[in-house]
Amino acid sequence: HKLFDGQENFNLMVVQGQIDMQQRYTFNGDFPFYKENEKRGDYKVLKWVNAEAWSLVPNLTVKDQGLNALINNIDFRHALSIAIDRDTINELSQSGLGKARSASPVSSSPYYNEELAKHWTEHDPDKANELLDKIGLTKRDGDGFRLNKDGKRVSIVVETYLDAFANTLEMIRDNWHDIGVELLPRVIDRTQYDANRDNNDFQMQYTPFDRLSIVPSDPRLMLGDDGYAEQYYTWYQTKGASGMEPPKDSPIRSLWADWDKAAAASTIEEADKATNHMIRTFVEQGYVIGLVGETPALVIAKNNLKNVRDGLINDDVTRGEGIAYPAQFYFDK
Repeated sequence: HKLFDGQENFNLMVVQGQIDMQQRYTFNGDFPFYKENEKRGDYKVLKWVNAEAWSLVPNLTVKDQGLNALINNIDFRHALSIAIDRDTINELSQSGLGKARSASPVSSSPYYNEELAKHWTEHDPDKANELLDKIGLTKRDGDGFRLNKDGKRVSIVVETYLDAFANTLEMIRDNWHDIGVELLPRVIDRTQYDANRDNNDFQMQYTPFDRLSIVPSDPRLMLGDDGYAEQYYTWYQTKGASGMEPPKDSPIRSLWADWDKAAAASTIEEADKATNHMIRTFVEQGYVIGLVGETPALVIAKNNLKNVRDGLINDDVTRGEGIAYPAQFYFDK
């Protein structure tokens, strides 16, 4: 067990042969680097598939009331999504190894839906501008950024927890500048990142949105937990004892109703029907803005470590490396 500080230090450990087997924190943008140094580090690079989509997660209960009204407007979320050039992000941040997609079940999932996977993923800044004009954001300041109804610049702080992700935020910042929305990137440590989410003290976060393989095994992220509606989800889970109650007409209530139906269903068919409706509502509302997904989960494995399989799915519900049955790994002496 070793600790590292920063992506560059981790990569140095890889090429120096200090790591026997590692999947977590390998970065697809460094795929060429890993491959070029296989011989030097005496390892091989395996490709599993991540059941996730790198995503922007807005906070539906953000404290800034002007921004809160915008984030809760489906046309605003739609505009932010289609303003993003996902193909360029895939090429530059994922070495072209992923797919432009929404935050929806991956293609190997029994809940996969091609239509939903493509939802709001086209790059159309002209339409995005039209949507923002439609909701009344027609005034701009001297730098070309739109002004909210309170006269403040439409500006969103987007947090992430690794410096390796900063270049992705910079690309999105440029895309949003084209539609008059300011993105302020903020790289913070993971402890603060998690605390901000738990304390309802963030505007938007950039993170991999996972559990997109066998959705019913853990639907909490789709239902708002640890993400876009943490306070609403707490209210739902505690039956109103804590958290924040969502508006009576909020579509998130439909998600919860569908999951309650699925959890209580007497047949797989009934459960799947409710689950699929839950997924559709979640995706069509654009609560989470998926960017690039089904990326490889790069696995570094020393050449003398045997029985490490290639081509597996990587998801939280499969417990990461646990799906590979580490108990049967062995070192060839």
